[in-house]
Amino acid sequence: MPKKLWEKNDAFRIRREGLVTDKYIEIHTLTSQTKLLWSDFNGYGEYQDVVVLYQGDLIAHPFSARFFQNDGEWQQFKSIVTVKLQLTHRVNEFSRDNLFVYLLILIAIITIFYEILNTK
Repeated sequence: MPKKLWEKNDAFRIRREGLVTDKYIEIHTLTSQTKLLWSDFNGYGEYQDVVVLYQGDLIAHPFSARFFQNDGEWQQFKSIVTVKLQLTHRVNEFSRDNLFVYLLILIAIITIFYEILNTK
């Protein structure tokens, strides 16, 4: 199902970029701009090249290395994350138990694009 949803919805493939500081994260697309304070997050999880920042129990913001201009910025982001937030979700390998984490990521992506589409 996620693959079909991805292929049918161009909004999922919008290029995102932004700025990470020690106070906030800005996310820019062609149609929107979002600013998230570090204090908005209550934890993070990491798996391979994805770091997911959590707001409460239901909102997740995934970040991959592709979001950043280079590996140095990616490493700096991960360093800020580990200083600012507590590791709350550990994923070592895919399993049915980790399906919840992947569903949260999918929900976060859908939520972001819902906001983008409704700001027009």
